[in-house]
Amino acid sequence: MYIVDASKQLTLFMENICDFTDLGLSSDYLVPLLEESSDSFDPPLTQRIVEKSGKSGVLTYIEKLLSHGHILVNTNNGVIDAFVAYYSNDKETRLAYIPLVLIKKESQGKGLATTLINECLNRLVKDEMNAVTIKTWKTNYAAIALYKKLGFSECHIDDNDITLIFKINL
Repeated sequence: MYIVDASKQLTLFMENICDFTDLGLSSDYLVPLLEESSDSFDPPLTQRIVEKSGKSGVLTYIEKLLSHGHILVNTNNGVIDAFVAYYSNDKETRLAYIPLVLIKKESQGKGLATTLINECLNRLVKDEMNAVTIKTWKTNYAAIALYKKLGFSECHIDDNDITLIFKINL
């Protein structure tokens, strides 16, 4: 297990984490969550999705995530309040990628990002991945600090983004 902070608070969330596909919901269920959280990113998440993914909108981006990757969600009273998306489909290089970690504003500060990323890392071990990268804006200091606390290290910086990598010991 790659649990960095095994506090009681984090273990309470583990029972609420599942793969989005296990909920039996359609992909458009996640659209409002992304749109509601969009403005807490700079630039807005919806704008970044179109620019970086080449997808025409949030729904097509979510469908891409679900068709080629996984979305782990945390539910609180039956409502999704956080998720992490990841790809572990490159069986040649065994390099996984986390394109998105999203925590609703009212659920931030409760350890959900740590818990979801740790669960993702555990699943990547089962998928026999060697490493996982995650990218964020250079100015997203809180996310960078969290990723480093979890064991990620910087591997690339460009004009706007920083990419961090976590090497998995199998």
